[in-house]
Amino acid sequence: MTNAEKYQRVQAIALALPEAHEVEAWGHPTFRVNNKMFAGYGVGETGTPGMSVKVEQWQQDVMIQDPRFEKAAYVGRFGWVSFHVDDRISFEEIAKLLETSYRLIAPKKLVKALDAAR
Repeated sequence: MTNAEKYQRVQAIALALPEAHEVEAWGHPTFRVNNKMFAGYGVGETGTPGMSVKVEQWQQDVMIQDPRFEKAAYVGRFGWVSFHVDDRISFEEIAKLLETSYRLIAPKKLVKALDAAR
């Protein structure tokens, strides 16, 4: 799968969440709700795409024990984790991480709308 195809899959998952939208920031796409970022996407110097999402602090503590995840630069102290979008992580896992992050950032009425749609 090409980097463009990976991005398109992530984009489709993120933008399917209620009132989610995309904004370019720091030269990379970010996904937001109520103009608050719930995910960032970019391609690093190695050419491998990566993402950052927000999780609960306890989840971050568990996740960074897995070599696929690390504390996100700059915002790791607020519960954000980063990971590569590669063969080590499935799009099903990415969808769950995007939804988790969305739920932490979105207003309660939008979380209720998401629950109602499920």
